[in-house]
Amino acid sequence: AYTLLGQDGAFHGVPDAGTNADPAHVARRPDGTRVTLAEWRAAWGRLVTRANQVTVFSANSRGLVAQAYPDAAGRIVVAPHALLEPVSRVAPGVPLDGKVVIGVLGNIGYPKGAAILRDMSRELARTKAARIVLIGNLDPSYALAAPSEVHGSYRIADIPALVQKYGISRWFIPSIWPETFSFAMHEALATGLPVFAFDLGAQGHAAAEADPTRVLALPSGPAALHDAIARITGPTETTGS
Repeated sequence: AYTLLGQDGAFHGVPDAGTNADPAHVARRPDGTRVTLAEWRAAWGRLVTRANQVTVFSANSRGLVAQAYPDAAGRIVVAPHALLEPVSRVAPGVPLDGKVVIGVLGNIGYPKGAAILRDMSRELARTKAARIVLIGNLDPSYALAAPSEVHGSYRIADIPALVQKYGISRWFIPSIWPETFSFAMHEALATGLPVFAFDLGAQGHAAAEADPTRVLALPSGPAALHDAIARITGPTETTGS
């Protein structure tokens, strides 16, 4: 699985090609024949071995690739993407009802945290402590509990205006897989508002570099979900202008 998520939908680190039998990491050729993880990695390993340079987009990805292909460790170069468009810094939005508004950027499917957002929105609907506004689209297999809502498609240039429209005062990047760069994370950071993310992938690394207190443990049950919500909705200091 390109996301490195197992069949159970969770990240368990780089799978061991010698022992891993998780169906999520088994491929099929066009003729239907099975390709094990060991065969897959051996085939790609021949290419990696001959490459003069292996380019990745974050320090976190460098570590993952080096774990899978240790012989390539000295030839891995980190070359982060540039943002597709500049993002302006923005002052925190002020919601009309005084409740905390958590902004989420991007189109969200399961690996990007759709189930997390669904569960968080249900808890927030119960406690009325805050609401989520997804600036982007949500996999139709999931739904947010009101008053959380989905804005839909957006342009990067519209982000500052949307922050003010919805009263967003902080961002949450809910991805549960180790992203290789995460444009949404870097767009959110560029606004100057606080950004929270889970402790994995390029998104977690970027959040930690900005403010390590905003890195969250992946929820493993209701108590952990409540802790994540409390962290995100608690008092924050912003650097927006």
